[in-house]
Amino acid sequence: MFIDSLVVDRDSFLTKIPLNKESGEIMSYNKFFNKAKKTSVMMSVYINEFGDQAYYAEEDTVRGNKLYRLDWLGEKWGKRTKVEGIDSAFHQINYPFVLSDGITLFFSAKGANSVGGYDIFTTTFDSDSGKFYEPQNYGFPFNSTANDYFLAIDEYDNIGWLVSDRNQPEGKVCIYTFIPPTLRKSFEEDDLTEDELKKYANIQSIADTWKFGNRAEGLQKKANLLERQAAKSSDEYFSFVINDKLVYHRLDNFKSKANRQQFLMLNGQKALYRKKMEELDKMRLNYESLSKAQKAKVSTDIINKEQETEQLLNTITETEKRIRNSENKLINR
Repeated sequence: MFIDSLVVDRDSFLTKIPLNKESGEIMSYNKFFNKAKKTSVMMSVYINEFGDQAYYAEEDTVRGNKLYRLDWLGEKWGKRTKVEGIDSAFHQINYPFVLSDGITLFFSAKGANSVGGYDIFTTTFDSDSGKFYEPQNYGFPFNSTANDYFLAIDEYDNIGWLVSDRNQPEGKVCIYTFIPPTLRKSFEEDDLTEDELKKYANIQSIADTWKFGNRAEGLQKKANLLERQAAKSSDEYFSFVINDKLVYHRLDNFKSKANRQQFLMLNGQKALYRKKMEELDKMRLNYESLSKAQKAKVSTDIINKEQETEQLLNTITETEKRIRNSENKLINR
């Protein structure tokens, strides 16, 4: 169900998507790599919630764009690694996005199984082979005969964004806000007339989709997300104690770029800790209603989850200590 839409300049859409930190961060290639020279088309970079992995496409007008991954090595980004499993059938690859599960990848490309122009493709990582599975077209209505540039899903708020130039003048795109479907709908599986395909693919009216869900509830999710982000954008976004006399409230307070990156990773660790604690609380609450056999299994699961959260809490404590020590050394130079 598409709940809202916004028309913006194509070259600025990355800054208009209110993605929360728990789902990672998106930015332009030039901003991430601090490049002054513009690429022929806007390229983007996705950084995960922990700030320790980045995915991006490198423009190559001769051999075709390729997707790469970077890993944060504590003080700097390591050497790039080519994302394996996405072959040469995909052209002009761009706009990667990874779900919070860390293995589901979306990207935009032309070529293989495209409906028309840029299409959204999705794939998952196979840990056994170290490669991604063969990417699949994400289907209608997320793809159309126009250019569909970007898809992101915020699993924390259960809300998504699709960026497309369907029905738009040159240089403009529409950002569609949607509630993610439970099941992906593939255009290959539908026996629809050409007129029906065109209607759904072009999203001629988002109102046509409201019957598939609760729009008011979806709009409230969006409002809650924007309200939370507005609070975070203030100077009091966070309070991080450096010493008895100094508390940081903004990222630019950090003296070291490495420490800023560590702090973003720390926020990701804390978000994961909160999520695991919520899961643990639910398991404990449901425990008494289980059968004896079920309790035996769940008891083991609870113990394992408690150990995981304890280890994560220790990691959080060590990360905080490492950042403070480093900042104090820089301050006292």
